Amino acid sequence: MRRNLVAAGAVLGIGFMLGAVGLMPMPDVSIAWRVPAVESSQYVPASPVEPGEEVLLVYLGSSSCYWSNAPGLPSLVRKLKINLQRRVQSAGAAFAAVGIARDRSAATGMKHLQKFGAFDETTAGHGWFNEGIRRYVYEDLPGPAGTPQIIIVRRTLAVEGDQRSVANERVLARMVGLGEIQEWVEAGAPIPHFAAQSAP
Repeated sequence: MRRNLVAAGAVLGIGFMLGAVGLMPMPDVSIAWRVPAVESSQYVPASPVEPGEEVLLVYLGSSSCYWSNAPGLPSLVRKLKINLQRRVQSAGAAFAAVGIARDRSAATGMKHLQKFGAFDETTAGHGWFNEGIRRYVYEDLPGPAGTPQIIIVRRTLAVEGDQRSVANERVLARMVGLGEIQEWVEAGAPIPHFAAQSAP
């Protein structure tokens, strides 16, 4: 038995030495550690999207806007997404985060949005004519044209056959400018009328 173990060890040792000098293939082994505490601190986009009530957090910023690039803003928005997701889901509605970059270059805008973590949906490029800005600032749900901006939107998603539609879309809260966003978050990020609207 001892002789067999010694022989096996010798064979392994020779094999390792041959592999180290490139004369024998060696297995490529990678180990990935999952850390639940870290994973739970990152916003994870919802999937799949189901019909029903949905609340959106819309972040609007730009790589060329001084206040959109304030050092603490990305961390604040990351934490805000997680906090609101929990609150909204506990009230029985779905939650999604939308990132909009007011950059002329789509690539530059997407790079800016990456600092804020994952989003369910993003749109970047085309400056102030960006489709997201058209919808949430100028036309469908108009508001001040400024960055950074956080908009909380509630809407109803519907599916009928192969058709998808959005109804009853309205702004519950809108914060424009870094100072206003910070004050809102420090106050607990209240969403006016959300509790009443969440009730069955």
